[in-house]
Amino acid sequence: MVKAFVYKITRSDNKEYIGTTVNLKKRIKDHSFSERFIDYGLSFEILGEFDEYDDALIFEEKMIEKFDTYYN
Repeated sequence: MVKAFVYKITRSDNKEYIGTTVNLKKRIKDHSFSERFIDYGLSFEILGEFDEYDDALIFEEKMIEKFDTYYN
């Protein structure tokens, strides 16, 4: 069984990003070297862990709304 994770990245300028992945280590590495994030200190937080990817996507949508990260 593959676990799915919903995570939040917060940049040093307090901008936030919410995402979903089944490979958390790779995703963190990818973000760490992304141009959108490379010039900022980053903190990573796991918001949820799920047995079903679809459940993670539903939760991700709720967290995007909660943290208002779609437009911000």
